[in-house]
Amino acid sequence: MLLIVIYKKDIFKANETVRGVKKNIFLVFCNILSSGRARHTYFYVLFNGMFHGGIFAWLAYFFYRNYGLDELQIGLALLGYGIPGLLLGPLLGKLADHYGRQRIIPLGLFLGALTVLLLSQNLNLAASCVLVALLSLGFDLSHPLFAAIVTTFSAQKGAATGLFAFFLFSGYGLGSLLLSLIINIGLESAFQVFGGCLLLAAICAIFVFRKEK
Repeated sequence: MLLIVIYKKDIFKANETVRGVKKNIFLVFCNILSSGRARHTYFYVLFNGMFHGGIFAWLAYFFYRNYGLDELQIGLALLGYGIPGLLLGPLLGKLADHYGRQRIIPLGLFLGALTVLLLSQNLNLAASCVLVALLSLGFDLSHPLFAAIVTTFSAQKGAATGLFAFFLFSGYGLGSLLLSLIINIGLESAFQVFGGCLLLAAICAIFVFRKEK
């Protein structure tokens, strides 16, 4: 950020269009966040990112400690995290179109919470690998719908999407940091704390997103 400020004239060439954007972009952000609907959505983007970022950051250690897997085996165990989105993306979009975001978003959050609570029970290796794939499915049921909702917040969709990326990736970092701060209570207990918080968020989402279509 500091380098951009220092070299802004060279980067932006000081043309009138960019000058106007630089002056107005923070006003656009403020206008977007003045809406309660936008604030609630971005909060869920942040919270969802914290949950998945925190859990995923510690899954490798989870498989190493509980099942004694090596690096290659851990990679294969985590491979399932991307499979649902790769294979089921179009189908998940149709589900949202048919049943509405107000139903699919809480479902995705609930599924994410349930899978982590089950992971904390130290089931067998095969079951844990399946749960990793289901954890990914929970993310795929919620994250794209949040991304679609934020594009309705402003005519300047780039600003709304930029805020979305900011809150999402901030959540990823904060989630892994937060879990590392509470890991002394035990990895399974930390997973249960994260899962319980997301379960509560899923229940609240039923009411927060009840008007979304």
